[in-house]
Amino acid sequence: MALLSVGASLAPLGVVLGRPVAHVDRVPLSANDAAMHASLLEARRWIVSMYGEGHTIVPFPVSRLQRQFALGYSYTCTLAELLVESGQWTIAFTADGSRYAQLHPTAMPG
Repeated sequence: MALLSVGASLAPLGVVLGRPVAHVDRVPLSANDAAMHASLLEARRWIVSMYGEGHTIVPFPVSRLQRQFALGYSYTCTLAELLVESGQWTIAFTADGSRYAQLHPTAMPG
């Protein structure tokens, strides 16, 4: 799937639906802290790499993470939510309802 670098026609979820991004039920991190922390660092590096290549939008971000890192769906949802919580990206919807992630370069790790 090609990554997009568009902006004007995309709106944050809170604007489209009038409420904040819905959170995903997730497994408590205490059970998988080391593995999740490693996955989060790897995902953050991936985001930095994509941003460095000029991408600011990731269409279908949960699916993209799942394929990129060969993870299960529930684990990937947790990882995607942690990326939101850490400010790496914002999950939102296009006018047609497709999910995307807006990358945030100011939140990129050093």
